[in-house]
Amino acid sequence: EKIHFRTYWLTFLELIENIFFNKLNFQKIFVYSYEVRPNLYDVLSEANYIQEARLKSHKIINGFFFDVLIYSKFRL
Repeated sequence: EKIHFRTYWLTFLELIENIFFNKLNFQKIFVYSYEVRPNLYDVLSEANYIQEARLKSHKIINGFFFDVLIYSKFRL
């Protein structure tokens, strides 16, 4: 599952980057994620996204507090 997760996310990021950077002319993309997917952060780093912020205990899921991580990538 980890291999498929990585492959699907890299493909998804490539698709949205193409649309947002090349078609819509955006300068920056943000990814907002709860700290419940540890595999996602390696994939974002591999795709050259940088962590911009960590919002401590920002989201409650089933009575538990989780950090929110915000990653971004600038258009090259």
